[in-house]
Amino acid sequence: MFKVFKNKGIWLALLAVFAIVGVFATLQVGVKNNVQLHRVPVALVNEDTGKSAQKIDHKLRKKFTGHDSQIKWVTVMHASSLKRGFNDKRYYGALIINHHFTRNLTSQSTYVKSLIVKQKLTAVQKSGQTLSPMMKAQLALTKEHTATAPQAAPLSVKINQGMNVMVAQALTKALPAIGTALGQKISQQEQKVLAGNKIYLSTANWQAIGQPIKTNITTVNRIPNKSVSGMAPMLFIVFAWLAALVGSMLIWRVFHKTKPAGRWTIRHLTSQVLAGGLVSIVSGLSIYFFAHNCFDVVVPDASTLIWLLIGNTFVFFLIQTCVLDWAGFKGWPLIILVWISSAAVLSYAPELLPSPSRTWIYSWTPMRFSMDTITNTLYFHNGSGTMASSLWTIGIIGIVFLGILYLVVLKKDRQGLLK
Repeated sequence: MFKVFKNKGIWLALLAVFAIVGVFATLQVGVKNNVQLHRVPVALVNEDTGKSAQKIDHKLRKKFTGHDSQIKWVTVMHASSLKRGFNDKRYYGALIINHHFTRNLTSQSTYVKSLIVKQKLTAVQKSGQTLSPMMKAQLALTKEHTATAPQAAPLSVKINQGMNVMVAQALTKALPAIGTALGQKISQQEQKVLAGNKIYLSTANWQAIGQPIKTNITTVNRIPNKSVSGMAPMLFIVFAWLAALVGSMLIWRVFHKTKPAGRWTIRHLTSQVLAGGLVSIVSGLSIYFFAHNCFDVVVPDASTLIWLLIGNTFVFFLIQTCVLDWAGFKGWPLIILVWISSAAVLSYAPELLPSPSRTWIYSWTPMRFSMDTITNTLYFHNGSGTMASSLWTIGIIGIVFLGILYLVVLKKDRQGLLK
């Protein structure tokens, strides 16, 4: 019974199981457990030339300058140019120091000083002492300065949600928190000054200076409801790859059995490619039907989406068929490895991935270019500058693998020659 352990094949099987589990664990668990923001491009726009705005601009740049910083500021001169940058996916969000930022902070400082002077002069007046003409003028001026509560210094945050829902969620918390932290620091300084002068403010006065900085948040390229929480592009591409995976395998088996003995022929390969085109058409229509008609996924442009699904599925078919025609069934594990590794990183922005995953998986997988075309169609309704480059990349990949596929006619089938 124990002689089985003397068989080398058993030990090779155990080693293969260990290696497979290790690879899958690295791709699925290792990637997910090491996700974190790393130098996420965010536009920084300073529309105010005042001293306070320039000081905060400098602090923000200094704080996020390290190689391991979560945010990488991209300088943008005017907020009006943000729209194009968002659509071209140059940054995931924007922090805007609006006009009148310095003016409003200065008015708040003047308001606090006027409250202090006003209370002191009023106390002197109530004590029965006579105010000098200068003191009376100063008291009148403080009443004028405190008659109207100052406005909060304005900051604006824009979130480019369509680029990646995870990064959008992180920036929706992180960028407003920057404004909150700045406001709290200013508020604490004002409270320290007031406490040092033993000035006690009313609730109304505290409300006027309690929020020195106000942050307004808006979302651009918004992900609609019933879009699988922004995962629809990734799922569409996974479905397309899976359809090509099944289709390429079944069609390869059919043509592999019926090809002339010895080698593939141009005619056989062309028939195989045409069959792959039919698979791609059925795949694109099926994905759209089930996603949109059965599960109400929002699709702004149905015809464009369907053509993209068909085209991407066909390219995936060519990639997988090329591997199968050249390597046979032995190439199947390679196809599965590519599919699993790509699916592990597609849902994440590259700035979220650990460096090895970003370099060795995300950078080369063709599925990321395919997903970009779907994302542009679903979420970027004003067009995206990345659409053309992604389409060209996918097209070139398809042409290259089609050419390699036809070169298989030069390869002799040893099994066929032996028959």
